[in-house]
Amino acid sequence: MGFIVAVLGILAAVLSRQLTDEFKAWTPSIIKHLVNRAVRRLPEEERSRFEEEWLAHVNELPGEVAKIIAALGFLSAARRMSLRISVAKRVLDVGVSIILLLWMAPVMLPIALIIKVQDGGPISIKRDQKLNSKTVAVFKFRTEDIAGRRTPFGQFLKQRNLDELPTLLNVVYGDMTMPGLKEWFRIV
Repeated sequence: MGFIVAVLGILAAVLSRQLTDEFKAWTPSIIKHLVNRAVRRLPEEERSRFEEEWLAHVNELPGEVAKIIAALGFLSAARRMSLRISVAKRVLDVGVSIILLLWMAPVMLPIALIIKVQDGGPISIKRDQKLNSKTVAVFKFRTEDIAGRRTPFGQFLKQRNLDELPTLLNVVYGDMTMPGLKEWFRIV
């Protein structure tokens, strides 16, 4: 019986040593994977900076388990950071688009009236547009008559990009984001 216990003890020690070596060998790739996954949750312009900082921080820690725990912590931190950024960005998008809609209402109402009086057709159209790998029905003022020909007023709207004003509604609905706010948000 003592012989079997000794053999099992030796086997357990060998297996433990083998598992420890495997754990040490796999730890760097596990850490790299966790940090990369955390970094992918961040805004693109912040990714390289955080990846470099987080990997440097992890490499300073003693012990393989501490490194994995820190990498898991970065994954959690990135999730909180991206949620905070997306909520702030959405509030900013909706706020700015509503202000612009109210500010542009004195321009948009006469445009809508002229389009309706021209031929009695619909004021706006929805055009399917691919945005970030999804198709969105984007609102625009109608610039063509019922037969599909560009009207003189439609030409005027197109030249001045006034046909794009209803896309502010898409921002309010959450289909798209305000152009240019991404750069502004990064500065703030």
